[in-house]
Amino acid sequence: MKVYVGGRIFFVAAGLAVLVLALAFTRAASQSDARSLSDDPTPPSRTVSAGGYHTCAVRTDGTLACWGSDGYGLATLPAGTFRQVSAGGYHNCGVRTDGTLACWGADGYGQTTPPAGTFSQVSAGGYHNCGVRIDGTLACWGLDAYGQTDPPAGTFSQVSAGGYHNCGV
Repeated sequence: MKVYVGGRIFFVAAGLAVLVLALAFTRAASQSDARSLSDDPTPPSRTVSAGGYHTCAVRTDGTLACWGSDGYGLATLPAGTFRQVSAGGYHNCGVRTDGTLACWGADGYGQTTPPAGTFSQVSAGGYHNCGVRIDGTLACWGLDAYGQTDPPAGTFSQVSAGGYHNCGV
């Protein structure tokens, strides 16, 4: 779901708590980079995602910010610029501006070892992740206790990874 707040686009993935964090994050932004959607056809955007014990966001300059628990290195950020981030149970994944994936945090089931390739979107679940490749196919990796890393064939525009399940559109 896209939420427009103060001229910024937020992709809300975890309900009202994330929206409240997004609003607080917006107020912390400097007034100098505030623009309305009508001023710029490609406005600055941020994504924010709440995980099990932490929250991560992509700043307007593409750098990451994570806060909350740093257990398992949840708030120890990879270098580079990102267009999307997803916080999972004990790990995070993000789509870099070049479309490659970076994942960090707990890696008990291979969830921080993403597949190669370019992606348009990623979603971090409890102990696994799924991503939408540029061609629309899905790739999932990590814990496969209930078939959650065996995605269906077809093309998708979005995927959401849950505790032990996924949904795609």
